[in-house]
Amino acid sequence: MRLIIRGEVTPIERIAINEALEAHKKKYNRTGIIVSHKIKIGKNIYPVEIENCRKSYMVTLRNKRQRL
Repeated sequence: MRLIIRGEVTPIERIAINEALEAHKKKYNRTGIIVSHKIKIGKNIYPVEIENCRKSYMVTLRNKRQRL
């Protein structure tokens, strides 16, 4: 499946996204669900939101301001 990452991420944030994606793949495999994961790397906690689509995973890192 394809991985779509929304927004610009730093290398440390990409590590958090990969860890959240591995945990997500083990637990959820249905399409159309959105799950929030919190990954701790060092002293920082990174909230990652993953949505299962039919042919891809849509990943959003929720530590920055979001445009409405």
